[in-house]
Amino acid sequence: MVNLDSHHFHTLRFIHSCYLSNEGMNTFVQLLFVSNHQDPDGTYHGVFPDTKVGISMTEYLYQKTCSSSEKAKSLKPTWLHWRQQEALELKRNPFDI
Repeated sequence: MVNLDSHHFHTLRFIHSCYLSNEGMNTFVQLLFVSNHQDPDGTYHGVFPDTKVGISMTEYLYQKTCSSSEKAKSLKPTWLHWRQQEALELKRNPFDI
């Protein structure tokens, strides 16, 4: 889990996410906090505030985030990160017993 209080230098972004379910492909706009700086390896750090799941983002994925939910909805959806899918109980790890 990520402590959101320790992430003071972040930008509020939105990403159009998709995932597969028994009903087919579902899409929705997801709120995401993204760090304001890139690491030396070119990655950004993102945090989903609803589940406090932290992810590492490439420049490509960062470019797919928007400053408003309306803008994000107009873009092609990107696959929802597997950790976020598990946190939202949209997907279960098949190796968990």
